[in-house]
Amino acid sequence: VLVSAALSFSAAVRNFSHRALGWKPAGLFTGVMQIPFDHFKTDPDKAGHIRALLDKLGRIPGVDRASISEMVPLYGWPTQKRIVIEGAAPLPSGQEPLAFLSAVDGGFVTTLKIPLKEGRFLPDTFTERDSLGVVINETMAKLYWPGQSAIGKRVKVAGEEKWNEVIGVVGDVTMPINFSTPASRLQIYCGLQQQLGIWYNFVLKSDLPPNALIKPVR
Repeated sequence: VLVSAALSFSAAVRNFSHRALGWKPAGLFTGVMQIPFDHFKTDPDKAGHIRALLDKLGRIPGVDRASISEMVPLYGWPTQKRIVIEGAAPLPSGQEPLAFLSAVDGGFVTTLKIPLKEGRFLPDTFTERDSLGVVINETMAKLYWPGQSAIGKRVKVAGEEKWNEVIGVVGDVTMPINFSTPASRLQIYCGLQQQLGIWYNFVLKSDLPPNALIKPVR
C-alpha cells in the first residue's frame, strides 16, 4: 500500500511540474518593492514614480524588457473580487462570480510571453481614459460569451459604479507553486493606475545570470 501510494504521489508531482503554465518563466528575474506609504500625496505622483522606476529597470545593461505589476504568477493571485457581467441575470449580493484581478503595466504579457488571443493588451500610458479597459483570460471569455467575441463587452466589480470594457483576451495563466485548486478560473488584468498601492513586483527579462542583476537592481 505504501509503495502504491508513493508511486501515485510521484506521478502526480511529475504531472504537476510539467503542466502548461500559459507563460514562460525562463530568463525572468523578479523581486518585490515597497513604495513609502506617505511619500506620494496623489495618485498621479505615485503613477509617475512607478513609470520612472520602470524606465530605470529597463535601462539596466543586459535587461531586454522590464515590467511592474501587482503580482507575478507564482504562488497565486492576491486580489479576489466579485464581479458583475453586463447583461447577465442579476445575482444576490455576495453570490456574484469570483475573479482574480491583477493590476499590471502595458508590457506585462509580452515580458511573460502570455499569448494574446483576441483584441489588444493594455496601453503603456497611465491616463484616466486607459483605466476603462480590461483584459480577461480565455476561460472567462468562453464562459460568458461563447461563440462570440468578448471585445467590447463590459464587466465591473460588484458594488462599484464604473463599467470596464473588455479590450483583449489572453491565454489562461497557471500558478506553478500552487498545489491547491484555485478559487476561480476567471482572470482579469487592469492597468496599474486602477489599483495604486504600496507593494509591487517587478519582472525583468534577461539572459544574464540572476546574481549579475542583484546589484544593479538594488
